[in-house]
Amino acid sequence: MARECYQQAYISERERGDRYGEGLLLSNLGWVAGMQGDFSASRTYLEQALDIAREVGNPYQEAYNLINLSAVLCIQGGAEIALQYARLGNGLCLKIGERSGEAWALLNIGHACLLAEELDQAQLAYEQCLAIREELHQPNLSAEALAGLAQIALYRADLPSLTRLIESIFSIMEQDGNFSGAEEPLRIYYICHQALEVTKDPRSHSVLQTAKQLLEAQVSKFKDENERRRYVENVPWRRAIYRMAQTLTD
Repeated sequence: MARECYQQAYISERERGDRYGEGLLLSNLGWVAGMQGDFSASRTYLEQALDIAREVGNPYQEAYNLINLSAVLCIQGGAEIALQYARLGNGLCLKIGERSGEAWALLNIGHACLLAEELDQAQLAYEQCLAIREELHQPNLSAEALAGLAQIALYRADLPSLTRLIESIFSIMEQDGNFSGAEEPLRIYYICHQALEVTKDPRSHSVLQTAKQLLEAQVSKFKDENERRRYVENVPWRRAIYRMAQTLTD
C-alpha cells in the first residue's frame, strides 16, 4: 500500500515540476521496494533520488539515499561499492550532525566489512553504531549492531562473547519482540538462532518459531505469489528462516 501511495504522489509531484518533492518520493519508493526484495527497482529509484538530492542541495536526503543504496548492495553481495556508499553517507551525516544517520551508515559499514570478511573493521563499525544507539536511547535499533557483533563472534568461535551478546539481544527482545524500527528484524532472529544452535541453547526452537510467525505475517500482506516469493527468496536470512521453518511443520 505504501508503494502504491508513494507512486501516485510521485506522479503528482513530477507533473507539478517539484524536484524536491520528486526526490523525497523516489527515496521512499526505493526504500519500500528494497524492503519488498525488489532490488532492481530499489536501486533505480534510489539512484534517481540521489541525483535529485544533489541537484537541489539536500544533504540530508543525499546521505540517506547513499545509506539505503549501501543496504541494498550489501544484501545483493556487493560489498565493495556498498562500503563506498556507506562511508560517503557517514561522511555527510557527520558534516550535518545527523547522529541517527551516522548509526545507520556505520551499521551498513559493518555489514559490508563482514561480507568482505574484514572482521576487525566490521567489529569497529558495529561498536561505533552501538555507542550512538545507546547515546540516543534506541535499544531496539541497538539490536542490529549487537547481532552483527554476534555474527563476528560466531565466525571467530568466541563462545563467551557470543553468549553475552545474545543475552543482550534477548533483554531487548523481552521488551519488544518485533524490534520496532529495526531495518531487518528477521536478520536479528536468524543470527540469534544460529548462535543458540552453536551453544546448544534450547531457546533456539522458540526463536525460530517466532521468526517463522513474523515472516508469515509479512508474507501474508502481499497480493500475489510472485511478490511473496520475491520477498522471501531475494533476502538470504528470510530464505534461510523459511527453509528452516519447514522442519517445524513437516
